[in-house]
Amino acid sequence: MKRVIFALVILLQLNFAKAQTKWLIKDSVLRFPSNFGSWIQRNIGTYNPFNEKIGTKVSSFQLKSVGDFNEDGFNDLCLEMDLNVFRWNGVTNIDKFRDSSSDYYRGIFINQKNGTFLLDTNYIIHGRGRPWEGHFGDFNGDGLIDYYSACIGYESNPLYRDTLYYRYPRYDNSPSHVFINNGKTFDKVDLDTVNMLNFNSDVIDINNDGKDEIIAINSAKFFLYEYDNKTKVFNSRLSNINDIISKKYGNNIKFINFKERPNNSILLTLSYNTPGSDKWMIDILKVNLIDSTVTSINSFYHPFYTFPDGTIQYAEIADKKGILKFEDINNDQKDELIFIGAITFKTALPTFQSNQRMGINIIENNQLNTSKFWNIDTTEIGFRVGGYIIDLDNDKKSEIISEEWILDSAKKYFNYYYSLDSGIYKRKYIQTVNKIIPQNIYNKYQVWADNFSQTNNSSSQVIIYNPDNLLTNYMYYTINCNDIIVKPIFSSSKYSFCSGDSLKLTVSNVNKGDTLKWFYGTKSDLSNVTSKTFNDSTKLFVTRTDSLGCVISSDTVSLVKFAIPSAPVLSRDTANNIVANINGITWYKDGTPITDTTQKIKPTTGGSYTAKTTQNGCVSALSSPYYYLVTDIINLSADEYIKLAPNPFINQLNFDFVVKGYQMLNIEVFNVATGSKVASQPNLNAGSKINLGQLTVGTYIIRVTSNDNKIVQQFKVLKM
Repeated sequence: MKRVIFALVILLQLNFAKAQTKWLIKDSVLRFPSNFGSWIQRNIGTYNPFNEKIGTKVSSFQLKSVGDFNEDGFNDLCLEMDLNVFRWNGVTNIDKFRDSSSDYYRGIFINQKNGTFLLDTNYIIHGRGRPWEGHFGDFNGDGLIDYYSACIGYESNPLYRDTLYYRYPRYDNSPSHVFINNGKTFDKVDLDTVNMLNFNSDVIDINNDGKDEIIAINSAKFFLYEYDNKTKVFNSRLSNINDIISKKYGNNIKFINFKERPNNSILLTLSYNTPGSDKWMIDILKVNLIDSTVTSINSFYHPFYTFPDGTIQYAEIADKKGILKFEDINNDQKDELIFIGAITFKTALPTFQSNQRMGINIIENNQLNTSKFWNIDTTEIGFRVGGYIIDLDNDKKSEIISEEWILDSAKKYFNYYYSLDSGIYKRKYIQTVNKIIPQNIYNKYQVWADNFSQTNNSSSQVIIYNPDNLLTNYMYYTINCNDIIVKPIFSSSKYSFCSGDSLKLTVSNVNKGDTLKWFYGTKSDLSNVTSKTFNDSTKLFVTRTDSLGCVISSDTVSLVKFAIPSAPVLSRDTANNIVANINGITWYKDGTPITDTTQKIKPTTGGSYTAKTTQNGCVSALSSPYYYLVTDIINLSADEYIKLAPNPFINQLNFDFVVKGYQMLNIEVFNVATGSKVASQPNLNAGSKINLGQLTVGTYIIRVTSNDNKIVQQFKVLKM
């Protein structure tokens, strides 16, 4: 059981090591200058349809784009602002005689590099018509960023066309404009006054000449516009592409969209039906923007759904950029086609929304295979106006997020996206750690997913705003916990201790709001303590959870409790060294430490020698004392001596001497404690061995004499 528990603890630690993504919210990322109200009154009008101060409520719609307007390496934002509500259109107002009933304003919000974007009132785009697409680009090559704004309609009601002002050949579909940056504001230039019923477009520098071109899909036709610096007009190019498309498909095209691809080509996604067949098809066409060749890449049936009464409804291809993506979602080394498209059901859901719903369609190996990757939800309404296929958490796999977050009557649709989970797109709700977004009166927010930070940053964020008041806006963004949280560090790098002791560990880098959990052996301590004391061997790690909910684990450390080593045993070798039976020695003479630390020493002075050993940081008890005497040799002259060895001795002494005129000497042994003679041996020759094994342990005086008493010397020896 203990092994199982420990395995679970280790698995827990491994899970903490994985990348963690957390959602945060930033308030009011779209900001307006303090004098915005007075700017509205000076430039638009003083009529105020709201009960709030002018400038504190600005409604908005679905029109938005991203680009580096001031070329500082950070993305700026462009959003539609419904400011025409401040102009009074009563009969006394001369503005009622304008050529279009629709005015539009688009504001450019400059990236402040702190997560916010400030409206630049010098560059507010003002046009007429029903705007839709729009993109940043340098169309005249002067190094200043311009803005392209397409309309999907101008004025279809003759009652609002005043011939004095109306000057365009078509009342319904024209014109679209480019707003040329002159360094102070914009100069408006007509893009197309005939053909521009534009739902999807893009900007790209096709020939790398520093001038951007505009690609647009208008009424199932392909257009490419290029600015002529001499004539100051936009000319249409590559018209033969439409000839190729028209020759093949005639009037059978139902939907058309495209996605930019590398190498100056785009992929057209074209839906059509064949005369005599009730099945719609989708063709993927590669259009080369340099030589205008068109190549068929794929062809497959258009997604459709059968109603209970047997009728068939085809999924529409949404008319916005960003709703198509080719991506290998099942890791088979082949791209699937993901596209967002609504389907119109016969009955509306019980909400204020229309009967348009559904959203995700997936083509695999040229066949519709949505049900393999998404459990089809016929109540899905978030994709009614479009969505985004984009990597929200920087894991190299796209998430799918709708363009509206709607709170229905059951309160179950708000703030979600679809993410791959075990090969299936599953709905996941954004659980933020720092705020909950309040609902507005319409229970709906506009959703905008893109890269809103640096232009070369692959991570994306989500901006939501109240369409009734753009000033109420928020940014959802993710953080990778591994980028911001530091693993716990212990204040000590020593993880061993001795039997009878304990070890106190402290996490030294604790921040305010952190929560610590200790895991050791088969146990844990979840009480959020910064220090803990241990008195047994174990393996442990600590997890830190910061104020954002990010979790990280410390390194796993092994605590080891070592036993106290035995006291050293001291002896004397034949070279008169005191030798310990183990290393790691600290020597003492008469109870005082000395500098010698080797396993054997040769004292130069007599005394009581003891030692301790240190093993794994643990210190033994003191050894038994060893009394060492260095008076075991007496030099009578340069070449005369008397010697007794060893000293101390156990049972036997070696007696040696060189004394001129004497061949034998006598010894007498006296007990120092009692003063009594305990042994004697007369007439000993040089090299004699004296056996004193009968003596008890203690200190003795050995007296050496000659028979004529001319030689009298004595030694102090220790019997072990």
